[in-house]
Amino acid sequence: MSYQQNRRKKPKLCGAKKPFQKKAVYGPDRFPEDAKTIEQKRREMEKKIIETFQLRPAGPWSRDVLNSEGLGKLLNAQHMVEVKKILLKIKPKNKGDIEKALKLAENTPQQRFIILNEASMQGPLTSEAFQEYMSLFKQILPNHWKQIYGKKTPTQITIACIKQMPELEIQRAKKK
Repeated sequence: MSYQQNRRKKPKLCGAKKPFQKKAVYGPDRFPEDAKTIEQKRREMEKKIIETFQLRPAGPWSRDVLNSEGLGKLLNAQHMVEVKKILLKIKPKNKGDIEKALKLAENTPQQRFIILNEASMQGPLTSEAFQEYMSLFKQILPNHWKQIYGKKTPTQITIACIKQMPELEIQRAKKK
């Protein structure tokens, strides 16, 4: 190939429309300040979601439980996992969907456990509420359940407590 023929070859475009034109770069490198604001908005949105859907105390005792380092953090973490599952399942797009998601997020096992815990501190639970509390305890804290109750089921423990009730009432009557 001669020098003249080699000179006439067109330069390669490498994806550009015109010779020597740079390819457009999209993403955080193109507009770094926009990427920062997008990241800030994402963080703000996550904070709003956490504030909106976090576990709510039902009274002073449950507030102490939620503020504790061990159980409070565990319950909050489990609750947020449940809420994320609900939100991913529903994918709220309008106000009705958001209200539905809020109602479902208020009824997670962790929130119900907190409500029943507070109720048990204020007075005795009914047998149905106690049964639910024990089954939630087993679901939320399986390792503690095994340490305390072993292989017993919540129903077995509820029945044992109901059987002990008359004995406790007799002992209370004798003390008076």
